[in-house]
Amino acid sequence: HYCYVVHSGMLTYPMVQLAQIVYQDPDLWDHPSFEGKTLLEWADNFVAAAQQVVTTHEHQWVDGPVANQGYYIFDSNAMFLPYAGQDLPINQQNAMGRTLVALWETTGDAEYLDKAKRLARYLKSRLTLDDQGAYVWSYWEPSYYPPGEDISHAAINADFIRLCHLSQIVFDEQDMQRLATTFFQHIYVHEGTFSDSVGGGSTNGTSYKPQVGRWVALAPWNPAIYTSVRTTFDQDHS
Repeated sequence: HYCYVVHSGMLTYPMVQLAQIVYQDPDLWDHPSFEGKTLLEWADNFVAAAQQVVTTHEHQWVDGPVANQGYYIFDSNAMFLPYAGQDLPINQQNAMGRTLVALWETTGDAEYLDKAKRLARYLKSRLTLDDQGAYVWSYWEPSYYPPGEDISHAAINADFIRLCHLSQIVFDEQDMQRLATTFFQHIYVHEGTFSDSVGGGSTNGTSYKPQVGRWVALAPWNPAIYTSVRTTFDQDHS
């Protein structure tokens, strides 16, 4: 059996999100939930579980490749993997990165903040600003190769950038504007049609088109993102 960092991140991030919602609203604390526990008790359990998961993957963390950066690797001992010991694709890094940001916001533990900052710098070093003012990047390679990462996996990176910005970690308002530009310069083609990759290219892949909904989180930096996605979903489900 093998636990992937990306899957651990995808599972634990919404758990900590729920805990944050509960902690911020005392009216929810005593609300009964399943197995006879209150929502507050489950929130505490979810945070503790997420912390345990992060600790479980600690042996896969590496500082570098330059100062103040950091990243996760595939377990070096997992010799059944052809990429054992290699750095993870950036979306797999940042699936856990979202958990780290949420845990820092929830617990105040500076170790989570430090790792989130290092992952954010690692990601930013792999973003390319193109001549249209948009960020583009590849799935795994440190340099951009067109058409770049698919919009499904890339949505994890976009959301990590958003979370970091909201928590004042590495990414600023200009970065968010560039990311919103990525959507409209490369992903959005016209009403109901979207590219499959952050750099453009083929459109409306059967497994990718529904993923544009995950980019709505960028709407605060360009409300037209919400409009274009909502219109598409309304059409497809009418």
